[in-house]
Amino acid sequence: MSQGKRPKQILSFLGASPYDEAEYELDGKTYLTPYTQEALARHYKDHTVLVAMTEEARSKHADGLRARGVNYTPIPIPSGSVEEELWAIFEAITEHVPEGAEVVVDISHSFRSQPVLALAALRFLEAAKDVKVSRILYASYDQRAKRGRFLDLTLFLTLMRWSEATSELVRYGFTRNLATLLKEIQDDAWRGGKQGPKPQRLKTLGQVLEELGLALEFLRVPETLELARKLLEESKRVEEESQAWLPAQPIRALLEKLRQRYEPLAVEEAFSPDGLKAQAHMVDLLLEIGSYHQAAVLIRELMVTKVCLDQGLHPLDKDGRDKAEEYLNQWLKEGHDETLRQWGNTWKALSDLRNDLAHAGMRKQARKGLGAERELQEKWAQIRNLLDL
Repeated sequence: MSQGKRPKQILSFLGASPYDEAEYELDGKTYLTPYTQEALARHYKDHTVLVAMTEEARSKHADGLRARGVNYTPIPIPSGSVEEELWAIFEAITEHVPEGAEVVVDISHSFRSQPVLALAALRFLEAAKDVKVSRILYASYDQRAKRGRFLDLTLFLTLMRWSEATSELVRYGFTRNLATLLKEIQDDAWRGGKQGPKPQRLKTLGQVLEELGLALEFLRVPETLELARKLLEESKRVEEESQAWLPAQPIRALLEKLRQRYEPLAVEEAFSPDGLKAQAHMVDLLLEIGSYHQAAVLIRELMVTKVCLDQGLHPLDKDGRDKAEEYLNQWLKEGHDETLRQWGNTWKALSDLRNDLAHAGMRKQARKGLGAERELQEKWAQIRNLLDL
């Protein structure tokens, strides 16, 4: 759904406690009211208002809130004293927020576990109904002064997205969601109009990370190594600027994770001894995240590259690589010594496994998935030892 067509809503919680009239400040503007819902409705004039309330809260405040001129839709919820009621609250929230809505959330008067449930429901709505949570607000209230100030807690929903995107990177090698999140955070920081230092390198880091993920996915070896170097350079710049940027804590932890993962790939020359070790690390990484087909292809090409270098052939020249494959096939048939025969036999076994994977099981006697994984892991251990990597 495009941004211009998103229905805009305020989602708030109303408790059963008595509320005194107070001045609530938000974005430099002040609103005199007993209800945060009124302050937000006046601040966000183009938003409709949803108010989650228990029966007790409804009986005490429903009429009073309407008397203040707030036109709202009530969301009846239980108190949440037992587990079944917690699920009922979650369901009520997710049912009432429409597909694609842009939501400002107010948890100032939420009760017991409601803030936690709201956070979980919002993240679910982002994923399942394309809801955009523009702000999560909490009114810090000074009872003596009769003043309240809205605090922006949106970062804590972003923390959940950090966790999910980082988990995708670590477990599956997916970089796109994390790259998108980095870009969005920089855009939101500049669009929000807040004073103070703002991130300037996150979008660049996100772009490099996205390109690196694609280069690894498509086995662009020289490009992968080059982008790994760029990623480390950008991570240093982001770390430096994050010292003055308040919401930087999760980014610092992320930068360390990125360095651990990609530093072994950050070498200058793909076909140097260090470059071959970097390619071996690429294989390890592909196996770790379950990209077995790509790993098989790269292992095969790594054997060809090593022969090219040993035989004085250019590893990026097609004729050179064809010649290297001829050597490997000859060593299988007429190896002059045990070492060359080992190279030839290993090459044949790996080629057969790679071909089996490439044909999507459309062969008689095709390997089962678990058997192919086990065989590939075993072959890589043998080949790594053979290549002295």
